[in-house]
Amino acid sequence: MRLDKIPHEDFEKLSSLIDNNKGSTDVRLVMTVDGDSIELMSEEPRQVQISDHFFEEIHQLFGRTDFIEVNS
Repeated sequence: MRLDKIPHEDFEKLSSLIDNNKGSTDVRLVMTVDGDSIELMSEEPRQVQISDHFFEEIHQLFGRTDFIEVNS
């Protein structure tokens, strides 16, 4: 998830959404600082359940989903 593409005020909403949709897909939080891509590490690995419901919730909260990149 590209944190640099959403307002920092929304980070807490995103965190709650991830917590409410626990699953088996690893979550990487990335942002660009001074032209460098930096991955933010949490104390415990975070995982989410990728589903239509998850993306619907994101769209309802943020009005978009373009800050999410899904890698296989």
